[in-house]
Amino acid sequence: MIYSFPAQSQQRVCVITDEGATVCGKPTKQPKNTNSHSEQRKLINGYVFLLKGCRRSDTTIKCNLLITRESTEDNFGIDASKLTIVDSVGKSYNGSAVEMGGKSGNSVSLRISPGINYVTDITFENIPENITQAPVLKLPVFANNGANNIEFRNVPFLN
Repeated sequence: MIYSFPAQSQQRVCVITDEGATVCGKPTKQPKNTNSHSEQRKLINGYVFLLKGCRRSDTTIKCNLLITRESTEDNFGIDASKLTIVDSVGKSYNGSAVEMGGKSGNSVSLRISPGINYVTDITFENIPENITQAPVLKLPVFANNGANNIEFRNVPFLN
């Protein structure tokens, strides 16, 4: 049996494991996990896509991304109808809206400057409440260098 409790001490402490071994040392404060399971990063063709997470409100899912161009300006676009959540039985749900760089709608295009984090929100509507995560979240995007398909896996929908 394992017991866990916060230990704050400047002195050495010892514990006995289930196997009977004694382990001693100074306790250290564990950092809070700021990189939740829902946060994922992809690097594709000079772009960094950081999925910060997806939140559920009734049957609406809103996913938050930071999109950054590493070098040189580029034209960039996202079409919400091509964004897809694929559930555990293979059923697909398309996006309904995109917000990025002060623009919003079914499709957003803008010129991306390098080194700027473009906050991007993607909305999916009419997602059944029993779906608690996206086994696959597909984000096709368009840039000067052509189309890119970004896929994130096992994305939980937080409340």
